[in-house]
Amino acid sequence: MKNYILILMMALNSSLLYSQITITEIEKKNVERITMRPPAYDSLKSWEDHEKLSDYKQYVGIRIYCLAIEPTCMISKTPNIFPVDQKFGAYKYDGYGSAAKRLDYKNIMTFKYKPKHISSSGLMAGEDNPIVKTDIEQISDKYYTILNVLYGDTLKVLLKNFYRTLENSSNLRNSNTFIDREEIKYYRDLSADAYIYVLRNDIDGDTLFCSLSHENFILVPYFVKQKQLYEKQNIIYDDEKNSSGDYTWKEIKKADIRYPIKSEDKYGKEISTYKLVNIVPGSKWFCSEVTILKPFNQIIYILKNNQEEQITLSLKSLSSGFIKEEDYNKREMEKKLQSQQLLAKQKKEELIKKENERLVYELERKDCIAKFGLENCELIVQGNVKIGFSKEMCEKAWGKPFDIYKTTTANGTYEDWYFGWKYSLHFSNGLLYKIEN
Repeated sequence: MKNYILILMMALNSSLLYSQITITEIEKKNVERITMRPPAYDSLKSWEDHEKLSDYKQYVGIRIYCLAIEPTCMISKTPNIFPVDQKFGAYKYDGYGSAAKRLDYKNIMTFKYKPKHISSSGLMAGEDNPIVKTDIEQISDKYYTILNVLYGDTLKVLLKNFYRTLENSSNLRNSNTFIDREEIKYYRDLSADAYIYVLRNDIDGDTLFCSLSHENFILVPYFVKQKQLYEKQNIIYDDEKNSSGDYTWKEIKKADIRYPIKSEDKYGKEISTYKLVNIVPGSKWFCSEVTILKPFNQIIYILKNNQEEQITLSLKSLSSGFIKEEDYNKREMEKKLQSQQLLAKQKKEELIKKENERLVYELERKDCIAKFGLENCELIVQGNVKIGFSKEMCEKAWGKPFDIYKTTTANGTYEDWYFGWKYSLHFSNGLLYKIEN
């Protein structure tokens, strides 16, 4: 009995042991983040749009040159506080109705880089707010270096910090400081595929953020490469093929846009025209300089011919029909070599063809002599027939007729072979007995 009770208790304990809920925690490990290396930047290429935001990282470390155009949204790492330009002023009304008091702003707080008070908004909703822009003169015609490209969660965190800084500075409004939120609002509303560049001003070392418009900046390595490729080089106008691949060889007209001709239209408005220069296919030009032309703010190529006529070309124009002389000579040499190789190939094929024809002729002649004898074979080879030839012999000499008429009588079988309206052969019992021509 005691043994039975002991066994029962052991069974109950075992049941209780496996009826308990067990909890297992997953060991926390640092998730390994794998970052693909961006493609290497090719100095033969200017700015390009990329589907993968990480591909913009290829521009990190590259110097860029800011043209005299205001870029989109340049902001500083920390807010700037500077005095209101009294020429424009800025104020708001505190309170309502006749009890409202005018409060003039003395300072402006903004994240805009190199800010400048350029005007005022006019009185709206009780406020005449200052309009602040980045000072073009302070940012243009200067070099910057791309330090990084921000996007995704990294960019979101940065923008939240910017916005939080402004919100925490709201007490400054009570101390005659206007808080400019325009730039930060723009960044806050960026789409998911947005990215911004982190730049360093190479003159003063400032770090700034910019969602730059690529057309406003020039990649320095690209510009240097263009100078290396084209400056002091002879250029040939060689518009061989159009977009359809057809040869055009057309004459075009270009101008030197550095020297406009001023005149007036019929309404007295000043207009600018340019002296056009005829450019004929095959003409040679010397590229004297590759530079950035103002106020057009683009890379241009200055060309001059032996008549001292000058033209300016954009990269698009240069790429449409113009070719470096060394590349032209190389291409012509390759074409000549290809022509020679083709001619040699054709000659070789012709020799092989003639040799094959000779071998076939010898075999057929040997077979012909064995069948019909030497005399008859000589006639057949020369395309001649004579009375008494068999149908086979005639076919070998003249070929197949275009029409055959066959007649069978008591005296035998007759065949008439026609080789056109003028020539015919007539057979009796398989042997030629009549030739008509």
